[in-house]
Amino acid sequence: MSDANQRLEAWYHEVIRYLILTNGGGAVAASTFLGSTFAHNHVLRAGVIPLAGFYLGLGVAGAVHLGQLTAAWMDRIGPGGGEYAAEQSWATRAGKWIEPRTGKFVIASFACFCFGGLSAVVVVLCAG
Repeated sequence: MSDANQRLEAWYHEVIRYLILTNGGGAVAASTFLGSTFAHNHVLRAGVIPLAGFYLGLGVAGAVHLGQLTAAWMDRIGPGGGEYAAEQSWATRAGKWIEPRTGKFVIASFACFCFGGLSAVVVVLCAG
């Protein structure tokens, strides 16, 4: 593997950790806002939109993380490492499908975070 590919792979690992953290934090913040709104007023139906965006971004980032983990695991056991069951598992098949598409999933997760953040700002401004 070339140096550029290793740097790109390391960057993907860092970006996925960042996206899991930010989308998870956004989901917690949106949940807290909805909970406090429910306690004082009534549930803002529009408040579910940012929550869905953050959760979707978290799911996409989690799928990429799964792909990275299964790809690293398959590299470690080697080709045909006597692990026929591992080769046929759903996680391994998902990882082999996701891993080459990591860049697209990173962009999708970041777009979900941006959508969740912008829609949260709109909901807060409209609620106030």
